[in-house]
Amino acid sequence: MKIARFIYDWPPPWMGLAPGPFEMTRTQVEMGHSLTVFCGAHPSGRREPVPGARVLVVPRAVKGILLFTSAPALLIRFLWYQSRHPVDVIHGHAHVTQWFNLWRLAFGGKCPYFYHMHVTFAGREKAMLARGHRYTAIERFSNRVGKICDAWGARAADHIFVTNESVKEEAVSLIGVPPDRITVIKNGVNTSLFRPAPKDPALLARLGLGPAPGDTVVLYAGVLNQRKNIGALLEALARLPDGFKLILAGDGPAEYIRDLKERARGLGIGERVAFAGYVAYPELPPYYYACDLFVLPSLYEGMPKVLLESLASGKPSIIHSGYGLDAGLEPFVDKADCTDAAALAACMARAAERGFKGDHADFLEKFSWRSIMDRMDGVYARFLPGKLRA
Repeated sequence: MKIARFIYDWPPPWMGLAPGPFEMTRTQVEMGHSLTVFCGAHPSGRREPVPGARVLVVPRAVKGILLFTSAPALLIRFLWYQSRHPVDVIHGHAHVTQWFNLWRLAFGGKCPYFYHMHVTFAGREKAMLARGHRYTAIERFSNRVGKICDAWGARAADHIFVTNESVKEEAVSLIGVPPDRITVIKNGVNTSLFRPAPKDPALLARLGLGPAPGDTVVLYAGVLNQRKNIGALLEALARLPDGFKLILAGDGPAEYIRDLKERARGLGIGERVAFAGYVAYPELPPYYYACDLFVLPSLYEGMPKVLLESLASGKPSIIHSGYGLDAGLEPFVDKADCTDAAALAACMARAAERGFKGDHADFLEKFSWRSIMDRMDGVYARFLPGKLRA
């Protein structure tokens, strides 16, 4: 099967959606498919190769104006490519597809097109406004573009992929997509890269966290910004014994990180918190090995890849109780009200004492990328001619 993938976030850097579509592509190539990826270019011109796949780049946008740069460039490059190298399936992710969606609505197409909603922009906006977030002008514009793209993508696509039942409900209620046009395709995890392994004392020492006997190391991995609710995690850590220490593996706005450091010092936990900075996806495993507990305190997520990585690494993992989670993950995850520091701290103490929740082998079987991509292949097949389905 010849598949074209549209995705803005492609490594480097390994941020945003980048690891997921990268792993999808790698797995689909291993399954025997032919992949061509159209993605945003790193300023250096570098792009992470996938052996057996072709990765074609378009200009990377200045923040907030992807609509006028990468999105039209992707459409032009794809149309040129498709005229010479026809594909069997088009798989678009997020709002880099904006102009392609509009072109598809105007002119149609015989090749099946699948639009992939990792979150809905309308759902994320609703959740953020509910907690009092004040959008900047660029954020408002970007979110408006994202909502339009979701609406156009939902109309233009032959079928919609979403990451969990909660995102499906948002697509139905907020965008008006009929439920029978949506299939939940969970995120997966690279079970060869993320697996249980011993702690590396040298990493903890380098981060200034010891190690000391009896310490409990907590990990957060991901972007550091207001939407991720990191302040609540600091408040919870301050309520726990001094042996609880925290690694924040991620980068974000300099002003926000300064505020977090000041807040940690104000809570008296400055020496118990290590800011590791940006950690590239392939370099994350030692951080999971080093921790005893993973916490993702954000109040809205789709199906976060870092949660799957922590579970594959055999770590007890906590998320906020206020958003929907894929039912298949429920047996493996602890939930806490991450707006309540005391409740989060109590959950952290219980999870750290108990260890991994559920059957680890069962998790790996359900959430390996190969298992997920087999399901996606089944959906592709419904829209393909008989000879390609075989």
